[in-house]
Amino acid sequence: MKKLLMLLALMFVLIMAACGQEEENTEPANDENTTAGEGENVDGEESTELTEKELQGNVLVTYLDVAKSVRVQQKDINAYLAELANPEAEAATLETLKADAIVAAEEAATTIDGFTVEGLDADTTAKFEEALVDVKAAYDEYATALTAEEVDVTDAEAKITEANDKLTVIFEEVGLTSTPNLAEEIN
Repeated sequence: MKKLLMLLALMFVLIMAACGQEEENTEPANDENTTAGEGENVDGEESTELTEKELQGNVLVTYLDVAKSVRVQQKDINAYLAELANPEAEAATLETLKADAIVAAEEAATTIDGFTVEGLDADTTAKFEEALVDVKAAYDEYATALTAEEVDVTDAEAKITEANDKLTVIFEEVGLTSTPNLAEEIN
C-alpha cells in the first residue's frame, strides 16, 4: 500500500511539473531567456537551467531508476539471507541460493557502477553520484559478506543507510517533502 501511495505521489509530482511547464510556456515572454525560441536564450544558445519542478521530478525519477535497477538482485540476496535464517534449510538449497546471491551482488555493483545520472544540475548530479558510490560499496560489501564463513551484512546495510542519508539531503535541497527510503525501495 505504501508503494502504491508513493507511486501516486510521484505521478502527481510529475503531472504537476508537466502542467507547470505548460503554463510557463503559455505566459507572455517577459524574461530575456524566453524571448528567443523555447529552450534558447537571446543568443540562440540552449538554456540548461532547470525549473524547480523539473529538478524535483528528475531527482525522483533518478532515485526510482536506481532502486529499480537493483531490485531483482536484492531479492536474490534477501532470499538467501531468509533461507540462511531458517534452521530447517537444506544444504543444497542454501548453496544454490548463496551462489545466486553472490552473483546478484556482483551484478548489482556492476549495474550501479554503470548508472548514468542525467537531467540534474551539476551540483545535484555530483551529490547523487556520491550516493551511488555508497550504493555500489554496499553491493561490494554484500558480495564479500556472502562469501564469508559467517555471513554478516551489517556493513552492506550501513552503506545503504549512508547512501540514503545523502539522498535525503538531495531531496531536501531540491524542495521535495518526501523522504527517500532506499532500503525499502530495493526490497
